[in-house]
Amino acid sequence: MRSKLFFAVGVFFCFSVFAAAAFGGGFAVTGVGPRAAGLCGAFRAIADDWSAAYWNPAGLAFQTKSQVTAGTSIISSRVKYTPKATINGYGLGFPSDSSEERFPFDRNIPLAIASGFLRFPQLGRLNLGVALYVPYHNHSQWDLFSLPYAFKGDTVPPFTFPEKNFESRLRVADVHPTAAISLMDGKLALGAGVSIDRADWNFSRPILTPVEQSYEPLVGEVDTLEKIFNNHPELKSRPEENVVSIVRVGAGSWGVGGNAGILYKPNEKVSVGLAYHSPVRFKLKGEYEQKIYFPDNDAKRLARDQIRDFFPDQYKFIFDGQGKDIFIGGNGAQLTLNLPQDFGGGIAYKINTQWTLATDLAWFNWKKMDSVVISFDNSSAAANLGTPTYRFGWKNTVKFSGGILFNPKPSWLFRAGYFFDQSPIPDSTFNPWFLDVGNKHSFSAGFSYLAGHWELAYNVELLAAQKRDFSSVTGLFENLPGVYRDTRFTTTASFTYRFDINAK
Repeated sequence: MRSKLFFAVGVFFCFSVFAAAAFGGGFAVTGVGPRAAGLCGAFRAIADDWSAAYWNPAGLAFQTKSQVTAGTSIISSRVKYTPKATINGYGLGFPSDSSEERFPFDRNIPLAIASGFLRFPQLGRLNLGVALYVPYHNHSQWDLFSLPYAFKGDTVPPFTFPEKNFESRLRVADVHPTAAISLMDGKLALGAGVSIDRADWNFSRPILTPVEQSYEPLVGEVDTLEKIFNNHPELKSRPEENVVSIVRVGAGSWGVGGNAGILYKPNEKVSVGLAYHSPVRFKLKGEYEQKIYFPDNDAKRLARDQIRDFFPDQYKFIFDGQGKDIFIGGNGAQLTLNLPQDFGGGIAYKINTQWTLATDLAWFNWKKMDSVVISFDNSSAAANLGTPTYRFGWKNTVKFSGGILFNPKPSWLFRAGYFFDQSPIPDSTFNPWFLDVGNKHSFSAGFSYLAGHWELAYNVELLAAQKRDFSSVTGLFENLPGVYRDTRFTTTASFTYRFDINAK
């Protein structure tokens, strides 16, 4: 038996940190576990495999075996962006040609999946176990910015700007100790779990700062600078007079939350499930890096005589020679990430021995994702960089799921599902970091083949998001106006192994 346990634990921990499925609302995955994914999340009233730890922990009260799952998913993304990113006709380095579509770098994303539930020997009607899965995942990389000509001047070679300049990688892994108990002769089950979560977020993006705003914190002579810029509008008359930065942040931390659920089966045909996830708050800690590019043009040369003398010696290079770039790196940074609470319920109806229908409705408190504010451990960095703030202003959403199960033989299980999922992201703050383009319709189908301790599962999912037109949005410094479309195909193949830890 020890070899079985070592195999399970090895799969459980070696691969699970990479587990993911197609991306859903916000940065949640569309499904945890192959059976739930095949039903598009209509699983809270069924919860009949290890993924009940996520969907409805009460379902684990009816589990008789430990389970581990390993496999792979391939997400084929067809996200398209038609840019209209201009201010007064200027592109400022962002794409402005509305006839040219842009695409993210990773259009086919392979992802390993491995998760499971270890059921320890029963204590009467009580089941104890631990599951591991990834409930949140986001991956996005774009080339959406290039330095305007004014930053290059006569420099040979000209300044280069990172090709992957809009990028976000966010992953949350959940270690989930769970307890569930059955009552009323197996008609009622209660379950609860603890979410011990690890969140890691790496992101980068270009930032444009109007020239007078970028100089003020360096000099501290706000009134004097304001007068200079008012008297010399030529210093900021062109879009190239913005100072350009590329910001990179890499941070991570642990957080703790929990979930609870009820599963009630009044008879052999009907089951009702309710489940709640608590919010989780992360105090992410890591490194903040910023590379700053200054333009070289006529207005800047004119500024040498008008403003240069107000600057400390270490900043006078801003006005010297060709365009200049400086690097601020290694600054300890902190930021807060809030995962939403959610509440959902479902009903499953067994028509006969072969057919089962299921529906789910869930509410997600994405309003917690209001803004991300970065603070610094280093007082010098705090004085020079302030508190960079990224405004999200997300809204709460509702998700509806429906699914059907067909079990013609004990060894075969077919499933199909549909969900409608609202996007929490408003027009005013949408950017390519999180590719939740719009309200989503998803269709999924799959099957399982069961042979002894093994289950082979295969699912295919088509997700189509509502086209969203942000052409009228003017917040170019916060998002990228244009038209976004999103269609994704996800195929998943996995193996599940079931065993009994206390078997001799």
